[in-house]
Amino acid sequence: VDNELIVDNDSDHVLQTLYAERGLKKGFHSIKINYFQMGGGKKLLVRWKNPVSDIEEIPADVLFHSE
Repeated sequence: VDNELIVDNDSDHVLQTLYAERGLKKGFHSIKINYFQMGGGKKLLVRWKNPVSDIEEIPADVLFHSE
């Protein structure tokens, strides 16, 4: 998030959940996800918790792509 590493799960391992917290100010923020798959269970979920919801997948309507 904004060029800061938030979660590092780079290794060969079973399916697991890692958490991190970072407060964000209102406005646009860059999100970059590097994904590595080496067999085993194939799953990647990116979730968030905002002040008015429980943890959920990030809704597509709050994301956009920019180059």
